[in-house]
Amino acid sequence: MVTIVDPEDEPTVLFERAVYAVDEDVGTVAITIRRVGDTSQELLVVCSTEPDTAISTSVTIPAEAADFISRPEDASSVVRFRPGDAERLCMVNIIDDTLNEPDETKREAPSIFFAEETYMVAEEAGRLLVTVRRQGHDLSNTSTVIVHSRSSGKNAAQPGRDYARLNRMLLFSPGEAARTLSVRIIDDIFQPQLEGAESFELMLHSPTGGVLTSPNTTVIYINDSVADAPVMQFRDAEVRANEADGTATVYVVRTGDMAHNSSVTCYVVSGTMATHAGAHAQQKREESTLVFLPGEREKPCVVKLDDDAEYSRTRRLTLTLERATSGSAGVARLGSRRFSTVLVKDNDEPVIKFEKRRLIAKEPEDPGEPATVGVVIVRVGDLSAMSAVRAHTRDLTAQSGKDYAGISQELVFPPGVARNVLEVDILYDAEQEITEAFSVHLLPDKYGRAKVQVTEKCTVFIEDSHTKGDVTFPAIPVIVSLRDLDDKVAAVGSPIPGYPVVCVTACSARHLMYGDTQGFCDTNGIDNARTRYRWRVAPSSDDGQYELEDLEMELFFTGPHEVALDSVYFEAGSRLQCVAQAVDHHGNAGLASYSSVVTIAMLSQLCPSSSLGSFGANPFVATMKYTGKAEADKGWAGGVRVSVTVPHVDGMLPLVSTRPLTNLDFALTPSALRVTTHTCSNLLIDGDTGDNVTFLSGDDVGDEIGSTEPPDQGFGVRRQEFSELESHERDAGVRGESVVGFYRHLDLQACLWRFVAHTDLTALVETCGATVTTDGEMLNLTQSFVTVTIPLYVTNAYYAPQLPARWRSVDMETKMRVSFVYDTALLWDDGIDPDNSDSLPAGRLYLTRLRLDSDGKLQVHFRTEAHFTGKFVLFASRAGELLESDVVSVSGPALSFTLELLAEEPTLDEPEQTWRFISNYAVRDYSGQYQIRLLPCTASSATYVESGDVCEPQDHVTFELHLRLQQVSDAVPAEFSLGTRLQLGGGGAGWRDAAARAADADDDQYPAFTFRKVADLIAAMSYARTVDADVSDICAAPTSRVRRLCGRRPAI
Repeated sequence: MVTIVDPEDEPTVLFERAVYAVDEDVGTVAITIRRVGDTSQELLVVCSTEPDTAISTSVTIPAEAADFISRPEDASSVVRFRPGDAERLCMVNIIDDTLNEPDETKREAPSIFFAEETYMVAEEAGRLLVTVRRQGHDLSNTSTVIVHSRSSGKNAAQPGRDYARLNRMLLFSPGEAARTLSVRIIDDIFQPQLEGAESFELMLHSPTGGVLTSPNTTVIYINDSVADAPVMQFRDAEVRANEADGTATVYVVRTGDMAHNSSVTCYVVSGTMATHAGAHAQQKREESTLVFLPGEREKPCVVKLDDDAEYSRTRRLTLTLERATSGSAGVARLGSRRFSTVLVKDNDEPVIKFEKRRLIAKEPEDPGEPATVGVVIVRVGDLSAMSAVRAHTRDLTAQSGKDYAGISQELVFPPGVARNVLEVDILYDAEQEITEAFSVHLLPDKYGRAKVQVTEKCTVFIEDSHTKGDVTFPAIPVIVSLRDLDDKVAAVGSPIPGYPVVCVTACSARHLMYGDTQGFCDTNGIDNARTRYRWRVAPSSDDGQYELEDLEMELFFTGPHEVALDSVYFEAGSRLQCVAQAVDHHGNAGLASYSSVVTIAMLSQLCPSSSLGSFGANPFVATMKYTGKAEADKGWAGGVRVSVTVPHVDGMLPLVSTRPLTNLDFALTPSALRVTTHTCSNLLIDGDTGDNVTFLSGDDVGDEIGSTEPPDQGFGVRRQEFSELESHERDAGVRGESVVGFYRHLDLQACLWRFVAHTDLTALVETCGATVTTDGEMLNLTQSFVTVTIPLYVTNAYYAPQLPARWRSVDMETKMRVSFVYDTALLWDDGIDPDNSDSLPAGRLYLTRLRLDSDGKLQVHFRTEAHFTGKFVLFASRAGELLESDVVSVSGPALSFTLELLAEEPTLDEPEQTWRFISNYAVRDYSGQYQIRLLPCTASSATYVESGDVCEPQDHVTFELHLRLQQVSDAVPAEFSLGTRLQLGGGGAGWRDAAARAADADDDQYPAFTFRKVADLIAAMSYARTVDADVSDICAAPTSRVRRLCGRRPAI
């Protein structure tokens, strides 16, 4: 369906002339109204008048006093255009009076028109601002005009596709000479199409309060030559390539109208090693031109790379684009990304490494027989420079000086040399030994030219040449799961993951062939209890790419030279092999027997990961709480209980410490670094503790609730009674005491590790790194609190022999906090006397409120009693000198305050006054000594006068105020423990002495009474001091307040 729009034929009505000049006696003036456009329909318009200097008739003005008959703006002034009428007359009656008057002019209507006849706008501009002006002598009235859009021209813009259709009324307020309207331009950004310049018109019609004048139409041209023209630029500002690849590809992308053919030149402008399509750098040929066919968005610009034998690190090439053309579109341009950099990595980097990582050497059979092993070190890559590395040996199971001659030698690689050999002498040893090993390591290149793989090593195994045929196992050992150790039939299958495996020799009663081999073992005197074990493991892989390697990683609680291999050393799919060396009753070692390689099952996992093949950890739960009197029978009263629960996954080793675990290779070994660094952790076993705090207690971990034995000082561990244990799970005879002690904290049925620690606050602070902090403000005037914060780091470690670091881990951390609230003594019932009141007017100061406001500023409220005739004043003048009361911080002179007098009694007879001082800025710690210096003003009469000088100012009276505005009160123990008895402290020397005396008194002198709060105890001691009696006499006190303190509940 095609819709034809014809806006140019829309009917428009306008006056034929803007000004008419007539004589007063003309009678009637015919104003011609013209209609243009479509005249086929009937049209009604209102032709009305407005007075200017000529007066029109109205309700209040009769015809005798008017100059013309008014045409109101209503139905009586309608002019009717019949179909086909192009002109009509609007008749205005002129009144001829007998007065001699100057020329009278009917008010001239302002003209309304466009400010510009044409506008040019880019398609991507989005909007165009068009100005409509109103011009005339009188703009005091309101005018309106309708702005309408319509297509025009040969290449007409289409409404809804190129611009938003417009039909809007503009309102000119009184005095307003111009209005601006916004025309929306539609950009075909998603389907750009180069259309050339398109146009449409805006037209003014139907004005009120004004007339249309030229130009009453304006043409808007839309130019899309910039927005929709084909644009070509590089896709990436930087591209990386390898020199060995021979080429580097940089892509050029085209945007805009892709319906046309386009082309652009791509070539190298800098660099010495590249050509493009056979064209050398700095040259532009036809071969360098990329041609985009219609619809193509991307083209490759291929750079040829010259691969040489010299190493030059990363090289840099710069490509540029030029001469963007499009024949059919007529225009094309380059985008902002005209340049692209190619970073070429040179694969000729020299690398020095071992030719083989495993070597076997034979021990000499005679003392004088020479034996050496040659360790070959090779250099690959660029051989043009000089390099030198130092190779040195390191003991494993073989000992330098006994089994081999240790060496540290510099190997020089002159230019062109790619191979060097380190000769290591093997020494004769008369002892019968199993295969021993040492390793060779490399240090970095002396000249820094070659990359040295310092993390790799070459392991040399020394095989003993002595005959060991007399002591050997009659059959190879077998690997079985610890849970199947007593089931010879079930032991034949693949061991399950997450549970230890055992190397069962042919001389063990648990071996499947023991019935046949027992006699042989007894005859040859093989002592199975002395068997020496080592384990070989290969990580899980789909194609078996990893070779079996000897386990060398010793852990703090187990190792790879035990009959049982802990499950932390392998995972589902790992391949294992155990090596057992027979030893006779005399301690002589025989030949080593190798078991068949077994693969750990992929299924039947005890504690599988939540997602198959995933590596991670589930969140742990850690809690810390105060152990009160309810646990006094267990020896835990007045301590802190820390509980950590960690979900278990097969092969996972949970590590809990109050310090970060950064280097697992050292932290997990039996080294002193583990003991000295992680002083509060589960990495400490028996013999490591000392003054440290361990998570691993040597006590049996029975039922937590039923046990009444208190743990050792430090971190003991107790757990709920586990469900049925796995076979040999707690068998120390097979697994070892330290292993069982560690795994005692694993509930294998629930797949949860549980660690519970009991200690005191001192050990947490001094050993575990906990902090005791306050928040800078008391809880209230009678209580304070301290917060204990302890960091906790939980690492789930997994052994990964295929990685250089051997361990992969998931590290988590948290901070636990517990707050303790205790009573303080800051109620100064007796007030504070001035320090210098001997020769000055006396008074007393009472602290009423102490707090920190929302800005952290200190606010102290207090009241004063003047013990003289007069009062304390803020300001006073004496002998021409201005005096004022103030507050000074003795501990922090830089801290300033604003002192305010809030209220006072209307008397000069020892009045009470209310004061407040506020710090001018906030600090963290307001603790210290303060001096409140008040001006006493003495009077001869107690009569109060609101204004005027009624008193004589004296020298300052100073009150000493001691504050400690933290979360602890004045008396803070130097060392915290939850069993500490807090002593009373404060600003009054008298009752402070009484508090100290009460704290030091024995039970016979001061019988125990129960006080609900510190204020009651202070009042009791104050009364006892007043009457020179013991605190026990307070029950006979005459005041009801003191008597109520006695006998409230049983004494503690």
